[in-house]
Amino acid sequence: MANLTQRVFANTAAQITSKVITTAASLVVIFYLTRYLGVAGFGDYTTIFAYLGIFGTFADLGFFLIVMREITSKPEEGGRIVGNIITFRLFLTFLVLAVAYGISFLLPYDDVLRVGILIGSLATIFTSLSQVLASFFQSRLLMYYPALADSLGRLAIFGLVLWFISLGLGLPWIVAAIVFGNLLNFVVSFGIASRFIKIRLAFDFKLWRKIFIESLPLGLVIIFSSIYFRFDTFLLSVVKGSYDVGIYGAAYKILEVLLTLSAFFLGAVFPIMARRLADDKRAARRVFQTSFDVLSTISWPLVIGTLILAKPIIALVGGGDFVQSAQVLQILIFGVGIAYLNNISNHTLTVFGYQRALIKPYFAALVFNVVANLILIPRYSYFGAAASIIATEVIVLIMGIVLVYRLVGWLPNLRSFARALVSALVMGAAVWLVRDQHLVVALAVGAISYGALAYFSGAINRQNIKNLFMRT
Repeated sequence: MANLTQRVFANTAAQITSKVITTAASLVVIFYLTRYLGVAGFGDYTTIFAYLGIFGTFADLGFFLIVMREITSKPEEGGRIVGNIITFRLFLTFLVLAVAYGISFLLPYDDVLRVGILIGSLATIFTSLSQVLASFFQSRLLMYYPALADSLGRLAIFGLVLWFISLGLGLPWIVAAIVFGNLLNFVVSFGIASRFIKIRLAFDFKLWRKIFIESLPLGLVIIFSSIYFRFDTFLLSVVKGSYDVGIYGAAYKILEVLLTLSAFFLGAVFPIMARRLADDKRAARRVFQTSFDVLSTISWPLVIGTLILAKPIIALVGGGDFVQSAQVLQILIFGVGIAYLNNISNHTLTVFGYQRALIKPYFAALVFNVVANLILIPRYSYFGAAASIIATEVIVLIMGIVLVYRLVGWLPNLRSFARALVSALVMGAAVWLVRDQHLVVALAVGAISYGALAYFSGAINRQNIKNLFMRT
């Protein structure tokens, strides 16, 4: 028990450290790219990876959680499972990205964009393979290894981007830097994983079929959600052009960085959820409640603080050319808080084996999002795109809560949620008073005031968080 507890804490600490490093590196890279590429150039950069992201999810199919669950239940077959999934995913990724590159010739993209898409496809392949290895590490509570690999990859990207900028190289070279960083991530992860299991290409088609069928419901959900998260950028690139994508992309990159916080937290908690469910459903529900409380406590200060400090944040990250991105960020930031809660619903239903129930709600959300974007983007450009994604997330949230209550019989207790909201509003008043000071001062005032308010109001319950990881 003590050993397992130590491993859980080590996993969490490693992921936090890695997330700090990778987030800082990502923000600095955005800082330099926005200034070096300009609004339109940064729009091209954003378009490349949004376009590849849409197609890349067709090769994902929700493998991560399903493979992790499979390895956890059959640890002695870890090597066979990982080898087969790497082979299967490699095949799917090549097929999907070949189709994506072909379709790019049917779109009003120039040669720079098409070359960027071709080079960036390699980055998508290496990311896809690294995720398979991450599912193995997650099943063994060894997430400090992929955290190390990810940190090294991001630092390599950081160094290469700065070097290429100093040499005056163009966008294709910037994309190549992403490829090299993702390759390094995969090589390091593969090397470490090989110390625990023997990995080789494998063609157990029966296992492929089993994993595919089990992953398909969650995979469809991921495909639907990925499309509605990226369709706005894609449509902007086709209808409005690179400049508008650049304005939208600067704000959206900040959103993407913040969204990784909930993904990493729930990734650390998912194995605990699965273990609790095997022993006691009531204990599993307590884990869900604690996760809801933690993410509520994190999301509210992010939303309120960003609403007030959007202009200086964009000025720091993007520079003076991206001033219009501040208003976009003030809309998109609501998506962070809503997406955090949506992630809890998704993980809850997946742990209980109800991932198939998510297909219809997410398909409905996708249809709504596509229609909303087709109506709003031609008229309101990036503001219409931002409004569409927030409205879609609200729809997903409502349907997710209904599903969790109907299938699992759980509704979150809103006590910590409300206390976090009140604490964040008071923090917002304090930040408002110093909003014209340096951004670091405003952030420090926000962090100190919210931390104290959340602690003394009971929004942050240390014992619940401790119990989350102690009783494993």
